[in-house]
Amino acid sequence: MENEKNEFDDIDVSEDEVPTTPSEVPGEATGDDSVIDTSTSKVFDTDRLPSGSSAPKRIDLNGKVVKIIKAEIYEPSMNKPLLKTREGDGEYQNCTFKVYYDNEGQVEFYSGIKAFWSPEKRKFGSPSIYKEGTNQAAKLFQAFCKFKGNDPHELNLKELMDGLKSGLLYGKIESQEFKSPDGSKAPMKNIIVEFVTQ
Repeated sequence: MENEKNEFDDIDVSEDEVPTTPSEVPGEATGDDSVIDTSTSKVFDTDRLPSGSSAPKRIDLNGKVVKIIKAEIYEPSMNKPLLKTREGDGEYQNCTFKVYYDNEGQVEFYSGIKAFWSPEKRKFGSPSIYKEGTNQAAKLFQAFCKFKGNDPHELNLKELMDGLKSGLLYGKIESQEFKSPDGSKAPMKNIIVEFVTQ
């Protein structure tokens, strides 16, 4: 990670934003899980609940080529404790990274996207990726760079996301087994190991 720029350095807090740290979030848990602070909550409109069934059942796509129809990165939660970097000189939160395939509504979660906390600006920076990493998102990024014929240092996370959202990319899937953060066995994941032309 040497000389890797944190993208939050270029982000300014606008005057109408109230900077908060994760421990100062309104409605934060009080230690009693049965108490919910309704002063900052609003009633959910139940007419907006989906009428269909739950998410599609996971299908083993091992060896198949799928079209990537979209990808999303979700901002980190302000309600979770910050995690220390390996070097101990910074704090971050993991971002949820979802990639959608055209095969029967299949969606896969890729770990490895992080947002670093800026204590000076009192907010998270833009999501970032460790380009030489070995996590799921880094390997997806490396496969994308190889497909484009670029060194990983020549491309960035935005270019990966633009490609994944273009509706023009196809990926070869390999079913891989990973451990959950708690160490338990997780379900097999349909991971893109190579981008291909159709």
